Amino acid sequence: MVRRAGVFIHGHVPRCHYFSPETRDLFFQTFRTHFSTEENAELIRARLNRRKTWNVHDAFAAIDLSRDGFVTGEEFRMLLVENGFFPADCDIMALVMRFDRNCDGRVTYADFMEELLPRGPCNF
Repeated sequence: MVRRAGVFIHGHVPRCHYFSPETRDLFFQTFRTHFSTEENAELIRARLNRRKTWNVHDAFAAIDLSRDGFVTGEEFRMLLVENGFFPADCDIMALVMRFDRNCDGRVTYADFMEELLPRGPCNF
């Protein structure tokens, strides 16, 4: 296999100088935050699924108040308000977008299950 040298727009400038040190630090902080958040979410998924009294189907059924097989933003809002949280519209929209795989504005059971079940082997 032949390896070619990278071709950069500014061949005379080292890659480490493309961004200022402050900008590079912000990128690294952003990546660290993202990976840490995803790791914590995976830990929560694993803990939930180890509980004997919890299952994803019952959780979905508890949120799907209209019993139409979909969870809407309004149903998420009602669940949160019942539990003492008062989210802004943009927060509800972000929550639906997190779960909704086909971007139709509603969360199916498959979407919900995919988001709440562990994504990899649980060795935590």
